[in-house]
Amino acid sequence: MRRTIFSTILLCVTLGASAADDSMLGTHWAKFQPIQVAGDVQGCSLVFLAVHADHAYLNGDEVAVNGSMVLHESKCSLSFMLKIGLKRLTSISAMERPAFAYIQTATASTAKSRQQSPDGEPGYKLFIYSLVEKDVLNVLTDLIELKKVSIGYSRKIGGMDLLVPIDLMVVDSEYTNNKKVVRARSPEAVNEFAECVQKISGRALEDQK
Repeated sequence: MRRTIFSTILLCVTLGASAADDSMLGTHWAKFQPIQVAGDVQGCSLVFLAVHADHAYLNGDEVAVNGSMVLHESKCSLSFMLKIGLKRLTSISAMERPAFAYIQTATASTAKSRQQSPDGEPGYKLFIYSLVEKDVLNVLTDLIELKKVSIGYSRKIGGMDLLVPIDLMVVDSEYTNNKKVVRARSPEAVNEFAECVQKISGRALEDQK
């Protein structure tokens, strides 16, 4: 499915290059997905896809930013995670891991938070944060209340950060014959994520008593 999505976007970018149609840039979708193990919900995930122009490293080429923000319960403790992969749309290339990435909102950021950053699946990098840190908790709260975040990333350690706005109200997109992106908007994905977070955090709190 991911390959089909990127192929569709690549075709739209190629067809629209001469027209400089900026409608391809922006959030394409954000979807809620519960994380289940043996039927039990153990995590809450918001999966997203956005496209932006990289003027820092790739001379303005379009880059798809795909990943997820996850609240995960393990052994009665909660962690907040960011998974992110990059795909250059103007060339035939595989997904790429950023050197560094973080979540930023209007009031907080995970950029300076203590973290683990193992490699995820091929082409993706995983950043794991503790909810004990105030900034991490504020980011999660802002995400739910404001329904938008920015993903910051750099392609090399010490390199310039790129900030990619993610509109979590965009739940789906259609690609028209005249090279336009028609975005469907709804609070549904964030509301489902919030309900899941409340359930998971409540259960973790009960387990600690």
